[in-house]
Amino acid sequence: MIGEKQSIYVLCNSKTKLYPDGSSIQCVCSRDIFKRDGFEKQEKFKVYEDILSYEQMERAIMQGPAPPITEEIVKRHMKKRKKDITEVLTELTESDPRDDSLKRAHDRIFDIIMLNDWDYFITGTFNDKIVDGTDSKAIIKPLQDWLKNTVRRKGLRYILIPELHKSGRVHFHGLINDCLRLSDSGRSMYMGHCFKRTALERMGVDYSNLKTVYNIDDWRFGWSTAIETDEHKIRMARYVTKYVTKDIQKIFGKYFWTSKNIAREPPVRYDVVNYSDIYAVEFMPLRCTLRFKYVSDFKE
Repeated sequence: MIGEKQSIYVLCNSKTKLYPDGSSIQCVCSRDIFKRDGFEKQEKFKVYEDILSYEQMERAIMQGPAPPITEEIVKRHMKKRKKDITEVLTELTESDPRDDSLKRAHDRIFDIIMLNDWDYFITGTFNDKIVDGTDSKAIIKPLQDWLKNTVRRKGLRYILIPELHKSGRVHFHGLINDCLRLSDSGRSMYMGHCFKRTALERMGVDYSNLKTVYNIDDWRFGWSTAIETDEHKIRMARYVTKYVTKDIQKIFGKYFWTSKNIAREPPVRYDVVNYSDIYAVEFMPLRCTLRFKYVSDFKE
């Protein structure tokens, strides 16, 4: 990374997530706020880390920095309103807690996709004759049972993002390993869309080198598709995380589901770097005197 140097200090100003393909994301702060592993976090730095979110950074660019939150302000509000630190910080920064949870979901999904190998991008729906696709409570038990059994019997690894269609029906998108029975659907991917091969023939398109769209024979609750992934993992991570938006609901009580047999947390390196040496866009969260820069070197 640019301008990095090793440090023996407990607190550092650079935190870098490291991914198996050699890619990384480095977050650099104007002050030492990141705690090295094995040390207790200092309370005043916890305040700053808790208020940081991408949404606040975006608003700061448009509106300019707001007055900083000090420890005294936070403690006074906690005592006066009898609320914990998270609730107080949410009020002081005028941050939507749903925005913060959405950001965390994006980050976790991104990390999980980058840390694991995936063979198919899948979509699944629910047939009303089998289970009511509009009733998430009716869906969750048979879906959980199917996932647990398939993990146990076939070694399924997955990350699934449920989505509510405008019709009110639940479906999901996700990534899995190569362990399920698939059959050719008679369709291929062309220009980002799924076409019947007979239609491609009429269009004069050679589909011999196009990706096949499969149906998942093991999926017994409705219609399904599976499309082979490629080596562009970062592109895949960006594509999948786009399904988690501000409009998405926590259909099953969470933004996404994963199996337990996958890697979840990337290794992290902490350093002390010269902030002025980092050539990147600078962000200043609302009500915070700290400044941040982000550097990534993804292998596209």
